[in-house]
Amino acid sequence: SRVGVQGHSRAGKAALVAGIKAAAAYCDAVYKTMTDAGLSEMVAMGQSQQPRGQILVQNISHTNEHYGNLVTYMRLKGIVPPSSGGN
Repeated sequence: SRVGVQGHSRAGKAALVAGIKAAAAYCDAVYKTMTDAGLSEMVAMGQSQQPRGQILVQNISHTNEHYGNLVTYMRLKGIVPPSSGGN
């Protein structure tokens, strides 16, 4: 495969982007089809039980933390993050 910036393969980037899109589509489907009853359902989380809705909130929070890290990296590289009006 062709090698891009700093030795990263473009095929690797394509696979990463495809994986992120697949993960986002999976999560979108879960959130879209969730009902009030489903959000209240208790499910195993580690060694405890939590409402499914709490687990989804934790997922959103965790994703936001990662996005914050990416924003910092983008700004250090002189890139305006998409959420700030960058393209």
